[in-house]
Formats: sequence, structure tokens, C-alpha cells
Amino acid sequence: MNLNRYNKKKKNITNYLIIFFILLFFILCILFIQNNENNFFKKNIIVFFNYLSENYDYKLKKIEINKLSYINEEKIKKFFDDYRDNSIFLIPIEKILNRIKDENWVKEIKIKSNYKDTLKITIVEFTPRGIYNEKGKSYVFNNQGKVIDYKIQNHPFLDNLIIFNGENALIHSISFLNSIPLFLVNEIKEASFVSNRRWDVELKNGIILKLKENDLQNSFINYEKIYKNMSNQDLQEIKSIDLRVNNRAILKFRINND
Repeated sequence: MNLNRYNKKKKNITNYLIIFFILLFFILCILFIQNNENNFFKKNIIVFFNYLSENYDYKLKKIEINKLSYINEEKIKKFFDDYRDNSIFLIPIEKILNRIKDENWVKEIKIKSNYKDTLKITIVEFTPRGIYNEKGKSYVFNNQGKVIDYKIQNHPFLDNLIIFNGENALIHSISFLNSIPLFLVNEIKEASFVSNRRWDVELKNGIILKLKENDLQNSFINYEKIYKNMSNQDLQEIKSIDLRVNNRAILKFRINND
């Protein structure tokens, strides 16, 4: 009884080793094709893989992509159009991966093959932090203050981002964003960099905040004090609040709701 169990276990181990070495052989052949310039060997290996794929249906049939917020999934799939129904072993994955990396929203990408019929693509997208207006065009920028792409119109995630205006606004945008207190995170509509040195902020309630040049957080704290001591109706009557002077706030009111 024990002998039979031993023989069965030995047979299973042998089968696993055979499968392992076959897969290893395939992988080494693929690497050889991609890196070797010897056309004779390359052609013969390609013929072998085409035969294997044709007879055992090792062909690219499916492409699986993780859920994306900003990149068009069909655009990514188009990179593989020339390889569909071709041998899964002969797809130049590294070459395609490098091409997809050049797409604007792609931060990181991985492509895995099941060596049967499917490629699984995992993409990490850049996180948009704001919209930058320049010369009549709108650009999305990331956590490093670098432009990702033109703004996608009517996009639910992008329409709530703060819009930045003014010369050199993009350079100073990240420090501005990092200075915003929690209570104002979703309340700012636009931020304009004035005279290349300070910010004017338009809130979603229509109020303009004129901020101090070198102390944004102090300006925001002063506005919070005003905000907490006024009713919504009172706030609707305010056109702008000048917070450029320490411990002072100059309020300008709307005239006839103008």
C-alpha cells in the first residue's frame, strides 16, 4: 500500500518536472527569438511555435485590462490588433509594453501571459491634481505639477478639480494644493496666480479670497473664522474678502446682488 502511494507520488513529481522544463524551454526560446540575430535559428524556432500554436490553439484570443478611469480601454487593445489569433508565444510583449508606456495617462504597466490564449494588462494611471489654463487651452496636471494631457470634456472626475490660471501658476500649484485646509478642499473653484507672487481664490459660493503672499494657511484660517460666524445668507452678500494683512479682513459686498 505504501509502495503504491510512493510510486504515485513519484510519478506526479516526474510529470510536474516535465511540465516545468517544457515551459522553461518555451520561455528560453521566446527570449532567444527576441534577442538573437541569427536568422536561421530564429526562423526555425518561429516555425516551431507557429506549428505548436496552430495545432494546439495557443493563440491570442483575449485581452484583460484592469478598470481604468482616464484611459480608453479600446485604445490599449488596439496595440494588439496585429497579433490576435497569432501564436501567444510570438507576441513582442516588451515592445508593446514600451509603446503603451508612452501614453499620457500611463504611470506603470505590467503585461502577463497565460501562455495559452490570454494577456492580462495591469495599468496604474497618473492621479490628476488640478486643471491648468494657458492660452485658451486646459491641461490636467499630476502630483508633481507635470502636465498629463489635455482636459477631457465633461469627465466626472476632472470637472471637480481646481482650475489654475496665471503665469507660473502651474509651478506653484502643488504647494498651493498642499496648503488647503480640510474644510476648503471641496469648496475652491479656481485659483489665479496674481502678479507672479500671490493667489486670488474663487470659491464655489462665489466669494473671492485675496490671499497673503507668503502665508496661505494663515489666510485660510482667517477666512474660516469669518465663515463660522456668518450665516449662509450673509455669505451670499459678500463679493470678496481681502486677507492679505495679518489679523485683518476687508470685506467687499455685492451691490444689488451684482
